[in-house]
Amino acid sequence: MLGPQGSARVVDHIRRRIAATVYDRLHRIAAGDLAGYSSPPSDIPHDVPAAFTAGALIGVAADWLQRGCPRPPAEMAALTWPLFSALYRRVDAGTPT
Repeated sequence: MLGPQGSARVVDHIRRRIAATVYDRLHRIAAGDLAGYSSPPSDIPHDVPAAFTAGALIGVAADWLQRGCPRPPAEMAALTWPLFSALYRRVDAGTPT
């Protein structure tokens, strides 16, 4: 579904679902509902990091699939996690959640 012959509709649906989830979490962090978590600077609207995250995840997944899944899923998660932890991390521990 994420390959060259895949469905753009499916990819768009997945991207929008990821972005909505990230947006909701950032909104909850900013409202104080998820204490202890950092969020992007307040001058950046939540839709921007949400779209960034969704696009990045779809891009990594599509590339991985198109290259024949050269690494196990757990390794891919371990490789991408530091990239996201720079943006989303626990304030008290400095580690991703």
